[in-house]
Amino acid sequence: MNFSGKVAINNCEYDCHIKNSEMVVTKSGVDFLREQTNIGWDILLRDWITLLSDDAFDKRHGCRDKLIVRLQYKSADRGVLCFDVTSCMELLERTDSVQGNDIVKLLTIRSDIIDKFYWSDRTCDENIESVASIFCREHKQANKPDEYKLNFEGKEVIISFVVTAGHKWEYGSAMGFPFQIFVALNIECETGLSAQESFVFCHHIKSFLSFISNARDIFLDEILVNTNEYMDTIPTGLENYASGKLYLTQEANKNDKVTKIIPYVLVKNLISSILDKIVNGKIFVLSLFQYENDAINTIDISNVCSAFESQFRIRYPKFNNEEFDKVKSAVKAILKELENCPLLNGEMVSDFVNWNSNYSGTLKMKLDHALNDFIEMFKLNDEYWEHCIDLICGNGYNDMPKRMKNARNALAHGNNLTDFRVLHDTCLLRAVTYAMILTELGLDSATVVKCVKKLFMRY
Repeated sequence: MNFSGKVAINNCEYDCHIKNSEMVVTKSGVDFLREQTNIGWDILLRDWITLLSDDAFDKRHGCRDKLIVRLQYKSADRGVLCFDVTSCMELLERTDSVQGNDIVKLLTIRSDIIDKFYWSDRTCDENIESVASIFCREHKQANKPDEYKLNFEGKEVIISFVVTAGHKWEYGSAMGFPFQIFVALNIECETGLSAQESFVFCHHIKSFLSFISNARDIFLDEILVNTNEYMDTIPTGLENYASGKLYLTQEANKNDKVTKIIPYVLVKNLISSILDKIVNGKIFVLSLFQYENDAINTIDISNVCSAFESQFRIRYPKFNNEEFDKVKSAVKAILKELENCPLLNGEMVSDFVNWNSNYSGTLKMKLDHALNDFIEMFKLNDEYWEHCIDLICGNGYNDMPKRMKNARNALAHGNNLTDFRVLHDTCLLRAVTYAMILTELGLDSATVVKCVKKLFMRY
């Protein structure tokens, strides 16, 4: 993106230029290093900053470009300040726009992950036919898409999946069918979202797409703001609002490596619940996914154990173990007898008491409990359940809790792994964690098994 314009710092205007996600602020005769306190340029790092283009308003179209950017400090010289642009919203501001016209009432997100998710129930042909009929002289109105509502920052947000079309014809190419048909995710908010709220919510959408595809890095191809550029129209009611695009800092597009996705048809009644838990931090997406697509690393052991224990507390808030209760009662009796034993000092007894009180939280007990529920769920819904679990992690799934506990403890104390089967166990533990999440969301056991098989079975 290339942009030249002005930025205001404490009521003083400075020239700014953006190229390749780097913004340079300049003003002749100003020493930014010496006069940092007087100029107060650190204000640029506190919030989103509005930049106006050098071009005057286009009188013919009655508009000009405006950028709202988030910056990260890079370097400073006597007459130059350099920032990295971490995200930005490029808007077309109209002369007849209403006050506060840069609020966001509609976000339209496009990603091939959304296509794979929504069309995985084999309704693709029907959806394409309904959109293609728009270009006929007579066409039937497409059915209104399902809407999903949730509360975000005290505002009602409505999400829907819309099948639409965009121009794909380029000059000099064979004409063919001149449109590309795809699924867009619409985010609507009647009261409007700020730039920061839009930025945060788009990252929540990325987390949602990561969850349904079991992938750490998801790439969003395009985010439109207050417009439906694909059909060259502005939605009714948004004619007087600034429109454009939102850009996020993203890694290179790796969506082609995402091959397994939970189908929309299996979780369409849970979309609001999944998003609500992501927004409120009840699905721990940072540690749930494999760190690299092509390799399992030791970091995945610690990460998936962390995700598992966090979800375990939510899924089994009153977890108790009968065998542990018997052991604990016996240990308490022994401790009482040892309190006055001359062969043990007070510190040793105290350490033993602490061990006993913390024993209920050991990882292996939780793993055993969750794995047993997971196996029972497969037994109930698939006659080839054992073969299915083998296809998730390989043979020896019954010993997964012991191997995982030993590996996590070894890594915590800086030791090397001795049993590398535990690397494959991370896949099974991730599947168990997914099963806990989906069950807690209210999905029946048969559908949970279908979702797990879609994401984790190797064949």
